[in-house]
Amino acid sequence: SYCSIRSIMGKRSSSEIEEEEVVDTEKKSKKEKKDKKDKKRSRDEPEPEPEVVEQVPEVKGDAAVSTTTERKKISEDDFESKKVLFAKWLKDEKDIVLKDLSAEDASERFKKFVKKYNKNKLAEEYYVEEVKPKWAPAPTTGDVSILLFYAYCPTTMTRSEQDAAIAFCYKTLNGLGMTGRLRIAREGYNSTLTGTYKTVRQFTDALRVFHPPTFGKTDFKYVDNLPENQMLKGLKVWPVTEIVTYGFTTQEAPINTRGTHLSPVEFHQAMLDPNTVVIDVRNFNETVIGKFAPAAVALEAGETNVGATVLDPCMRRSTEFPQWIKDHREELKDKKVLMYCTAGVRCERASSFLIHQGIENVFQLDGGIHRYLEAFPDDGGFWVGKNYTFDKRFNHGAKTSVTISHCVHCDQPWDRYQAQRKCGKCSMEVILCKECQKIKPNIPTAKLRCPLCKEDSSKSQGKNYNKPYVPEKVKQGGKEGAKDADSEFF
Repeated sequence: SYCSIRSIMGKRSSSEIEEEEVVDTEKKSKKEKKDKKDKKRSRDEPEPEPEVVEQVPEVKGDAAVSTTTERKKISEDDFESKKVLFAKWLKDEKDIVLKDLSAEDASERFKKFVKKYNKNKLAEEYYVEEVKPKWAPAPTTGDVSILLFYAYCPTTMTRSEQDAAIAFCYKTLNGLGMTGRLRIAREGYNSTLTGTYKTVRQFTDALRVFHPPTFGKTDFKYVDNLPENQMLKGLKVWPVTEIVTYGFTTQEAPINTRGTHLSPVEFHQAMLDPNTVVIDVRNFNETVIGKFAPAAVALEAGETNVGATVLDPCMRRSTEFPQWIKDHREELKDKKVLMYCTAGVRCERASSFLIHQGIENVFQLDGGIHRYLEAFPDDGGFWVGKNYTFDKRFNHGAKTSVTISHCVHCDQPWDRYQAQRKCGKCSMEVILCKECQKIKPNIPTAKLRCPLCKEDSSKSQGKNYNKPYVPEKVKQGGKEGAKDADSEFF
């Protein structure tokens, strides 16, 4: 029967039972070995790090402030780093302009600002720049700083005062290990200097103490966090007749009758007026790589008949400026005249000369192109190209700047003057691209011609070379141009 068959099949021999027990023992042994290996591996491996959860900043008003930040207190020694905020506080709370204060008065008012700042009694906007997440330290690339400044004295220095100023500046600069150039005339100072972040500020502090009436309101311009190769070679402090050599007398251009200063934003707004003329008072080797072009920028944006007219005197040197003004006086009558240069110094005497030629409505860019590009760092506003500099940067521009100048030999887009080559006809500095600099033997100077000398004789005098800048994509209907002096002036 079925049941008897199952009982017979269910019976196993002793040998079969022993074989099964051996198999079970082997399986158990293998499992124990595997468990031991897993335990040993877990002891050798490091414990997993806890998951880091980044905190989301809490947004208040226009500023996003991290909830894991610290607010650093300031002292009276932080005047330069807090100068912009201090000036804003004076204007907003006291209706006082910082430049109108004496050095002593500014110092006393800054003490009050420091106390309010440290007691958190100011509006939140005054603390925004100090709020930095602990996980995002401020990036730095180097400790070299460039110092740019000019200053006219309230009264003309005597010869002995000029000598004393030269001696003081040289001794102080040399002691701080700074390099660069400082021109000192009886009328004032003009410089491009390099040092560390600390030493350039120690020098400006020393100047304020040395002569408060001159340096109490000076606009010192700093370019920080540069690499070591940006240090200028050697130190030169020497006497000059004028801090900008125009060749006219102080009677023709007294410094107390200069043009009205406009902030970068005010200057930008003024360039929107079609009845305005803008004069570039820099030399042609500077203007060829960058300039203001309000009408061209408007054209690029699809607008027409918008913006001021820009006039480039196409000067090889500043001494050509007086004659150019006399030749173009009729074009400037009944116009609002705006003037600009690299940092402002060349506009001081130039605007005064213009006023004494009968042009009354004269204005100038306060702080020059340097301050304008600080105000419009991304798109450059109405600026196109690069700003020529008298240091090892060669030039600088907005983040979206384009190259508008070309190599004088191969005509490729280029805007750096590091080749140190000059025009074979007029000796003005020329642009030579990197590839042409590599040509061996060197390109003879006699074959190099600046853009002015490439024109006919009438144009080379600046009569007809005043061509407006036109964007590449407007001229060609395609893409924009490629991205990317011996003068002591700025």
